[in-house]
Amino acid sequence: MKKLAIITPTLANGGAERIISTLSQSKDLNKKYKLTIITFENDSNDYKFVCEIINLKERYPKELNSIKPLKYINYFKIIHKVKREMDFDIVISFMENMGIVNAATKKKETTIHAVSSYLSGQFEYSNSFKNNIYVFFFKMLIKKYFNKLDGILTISQESGQDLIDNFEIKKEKIIVSYNPYELKMINELSEKPGIKNKENTISIVTMGSLIDLKAQWNLLRAFKEIENKFKNVELLIIGRGENEKYLKDMTNAYHLNSKVNFIGYVTNPFKYLKNCDIYVLTSIREGLPNALIEAMACGLPVIATDCSSGPREIIAPKTDYKRKTSIIEQAENGILVPINSGIKKKISDPLDEQEVMLKEALQLLIEDEELRRKYSLRSTERSLDFDIKKIIPIWLNALGKFDGN
Repeated sequence: MKKLAIITPTLANGGAERIISTLSQSKDLNKKYKLTIITFENDSNDYKFVCEIINLKERYPKELNSIKPLKYINYFKIIHKVKREMDFDIVISFMENMGIVNAATKKKETTIHAVSSYLSGQFEYSNSFKNNIYVFFFKMLIKKYFNKLDGILTISQESGQDLIDNFEIKKEKIIVSYNPYELKMINELSEKPGIKNKENTISIVTMGSLIDLKAQWNLLRAFKEIENKFKNVELLIIGRGENEKYLKDMTNAYHLNSKVNFIGYVTNPFKYLKNCDIYVLTSIREGLPNALIEAMACGLPVIATDCSSGPREIIAPKTDYKRKTSIIEQAENGILVPINSGIKKKISDPLDEQEVMLKEALQLLIEDEELRRKYSLRSTERSLDFDIKKIIPIWLNALGKFDGN
C-alpha cells in the first residue's frame, strides 16, 4: 500500500478542509493508500478526519512561532525534513503557499497540488503598492514552482484554464476534478429538526462567510424591494464574518428585522436549507461554490451570480464555461444573473442594474410555483454528479496518472 500525505496549513473549517475530510473518509481511497495529514495548525473544527494527523506546530513550536520571514523559511525546512523521515510515495498540497513548498521540497515522491479556488481572483493588482509587490512575487513563485509539480488537480474547468492562461502552467499537468460531496450524509442531516417555514411564507436563504467576496448586501437590498411587493417572504442568512454588523445595520435601517433571520455559523446548515424555498448565491468570485451544491442537494431551486468560477459549470453545464451573462438567464439547472461590482452600498443608494435583475429573478421564482418545482427537481438531479461515489474515482485515476500507474 502506497503512502499518501496531504499537506494543509490548517484543519479549521473551510472549503479545502472539507474536501480533505471527505477524502480521509473515502473507503476506496483508504483501500489503496495509507493516508497521513500534515498540518501547521490543527485548529478546532467540525470536520471528521479518519487517518493519522501530524501537527507540526506541536512538533516545532519554536520554529513556527518565529517572525514572518524566518517562519516562512522554516516551512520549507520542516516539510523537507518530514518528507524525508516519512518517505511518502505521493504528497498532495492544499492552498497555494503549501503548493510552492511541496514543489520546492520535491525529491523522489510524486507531488500534486489541489487548487481549490480561482487563482487570478486571489492575486489581483490594486492601488496598493505593497499589495502589488506581493501579487507580483507570488505569481512568479506559482509560475516557477507549479510547473515543477507532477500534477495539478483543479476544481473547475474555468479554474484550470485560468492556470494555463494567467500562470503559464502546462496543460498536460492539469486534471479537473470537482469537489466530492457526501450526499447521503447531507440528506440525513437535512431531516433533523430545524426552523420551519412560517405558514404560506416563501423562505429565501443564502449561506457563506459574511465577507466582501460573498456580497450578501446585494441580496439584502434586492430583498427589501421584494418584501415591499410580497409580504409573505422571509430571508435567512447562514454564516458569520466581518460584514455581520454592516448587514445587520442595513437590515435595521430597512425595517426588516422581523423578516430577516441571521442564523450565524451552524454545524448542520442542511436542516435549515431543507425547509427553505429558494437559495441565492451573490458572490463576485468563487472556486467551486460548496454552499450552492449543498443547497441543490437539499432540493432548493437556485439563483446564482455568473461569477468565476463554478456557478455556470454547475447550473448550465452544456454552455461555454467562459461565457458571462448580462441578463437573467434561465439555465438548465437554475437561474444565472450578472455579477455585481462588489462595491458596498449606502443605505440610501438605489438598486443598481445587477441588483434589479437579482430582484426580478427572485420575483420570477416567487410568482411561479411550477418553475420552483422544476428547478427543485433539477437541483436534486444535478447534485448527484458531485456525489463522492462519482468524484473519488476521478481523484484515484488522477493520482494513478500523476504517479505513473
